[in-house]
Amino acid sequence: QEIPDTLYLRQAGHYDSTTCIGCGLDEGVAELSSSRARTAAAKVMIVMTDGKPNIAPGGASPGDYCVEQATAAEELGITLYTVGVGADVDHELLQEMADIGHGEYFFADSAPDPATGLPMYVTQLQEIFETLGGRRPVRLIQ
Repeated sequence: QEIPDTLYLRQAGHYDSTTCIGCGLDEGVAELSSSRARTAAAKVMIVMTDGKPNIAPGGASPGDYCVEQATAAEELGITLYTVGVGADVDHELLQEMADIGHGEYFFADSAPDPATGLPMYVTQLQEIFETLGGRRPVRLIQ
């Protein structure tokens, strides 16, 4: 039980100190615009991150690269929801990305829940995903 308990409390920074949110967006845009993407399906991306980009390709500004990629997604009609998890989240950047992508920004806090001692994100993420699951757009297609 010690191993699952330890893993349960870990965050992304425990494994690697770099976060390229824009790179994840780029990969998502590539997949949703590839030949594998269903043309009649709504294109939605949910970006879950520790929320602090600190690298980008070619020496670009990490924050600017995130905004560029969010804009690229929006231009292809992809709705973008962002979920920041943890203590060091750049709330303004994730909100801006969600606004660009006509989505919404959600935050899950890593502070301990006074009632359980577990991080608050345990219940917050469940609520966030239940909310997102109910937001599937209905579109008429031929």
